[in-house]
Amino acid sequence: MQELNKLNLAHLPTPVQSLDKLTAMVRECNEKCPEIHIKRDDFSGIEVSGNKIRKLEYSLLEAKEQGCDLLITCGGIQSNHCRATAAIGAKLGMRVVLLLRGEDGESPVGNHFMDGLFGASVHMISPEEIETGLEEFFPKFSAVYQREGYTPYLIPTGASNGIGAFGYKNCMKEILEENNGHAYDAIVVTVGSAGTYAGLLLGKEAYGYKGDVFGINIAADHDYFFQRTAGVIEESNAYLDKPVSVPKEWIKIIDGYQGDGYALNRPEDFKFIEKIGALEGLLVDPVYTGKALKGLVSECEKGKFDAYKKILFIHTGGIYGLLAKASEMEAHL
Repeated sequence: MQELNKLNLAHLPTPVQSLDKLTAMVRECNEKCPEIHIKRDDFSGIEVSGNKIRKLEYSLLEAKEQGCDLLITCGGIQSNHCRATAAIGAKLGMRVVLLLRGEDGESPVGNHFMDGLFGASVHMISPEEIETGLEEFFPKFSAVYQREGYTPYLIPTGASNGIGAFGYKNCMKEILEENNGHAYDAIVVTVGSAGTYAGLLLGKEAYGYKGDVFGINIAADHDYFFQRTAGVIEESNAYLDKPVSVPKEWIKIIDGYQGDGYALNRPEDFKFIEKIGALEGLLVDPVYTGKALKGLVSECEKGKFDAYKKILFIHTGGIYGLLAKASEMEAHL
């Protein structure tokens, strides 16, 4: 599988740390629990912290090669992807338009606050206006800005599409190069829009990783993300000289930890975040890593990973979203 060119925008490689105290805690419940390690993709940069920047390195090179000068993307009001896009757009001298799911007048905190600091034009789309998804508004806003003389480049939610997936194909290469090829016999990651997970599976195919790659969905359900992951991998073939076929049995979605849905939390989510903070000095967010790491711990306690020796969990960022949840968390802690 050929390598694609990309921009160099993230602070890479990101470090890997051992979660020794967490491993010991889980072994009190199940002594067969494997060692749990964490790859800190939240260290990818302050303004662009998280997994989205790896995808944007590929997407925005394509945008520049197509002569685009305006980026239009979308997400929830606390979208990490939108914040990263706003920051990089400012750095590259490209105007950024964000379509955010929310109501006008909401207090700007966390990622939403930083969107404005980075100069993005923000359009709030109320839940009542949305029928199938925020991306349905792309043609409307694209046409508006084209009339103003811009050449827009459209980036789907989370930059999770064929070109974006190469960000985590490249991350798999980074993992293997840093750890003697196959130090971890399982990799676990959050699945929120499937681009990160699909990219890791592309990397498994490209670089011969022998372990399993698991995704823990934090919204929707197993069937949705199984199909979505396969779809992103299929989209990636448009960029390859030779099409890639990833076996369906490689797609291992662990369902049951999405709670009430995307960005919706239950008290136990907040209690887990507090526990991890006090135990490991590690911040995980309530939307992505908090739910997924909670799911991994639960599955380890139940024996799901007894056959493995070392697990690598990928921290995909989202820390700024904690600020928007502070009041809600305080009410439960």
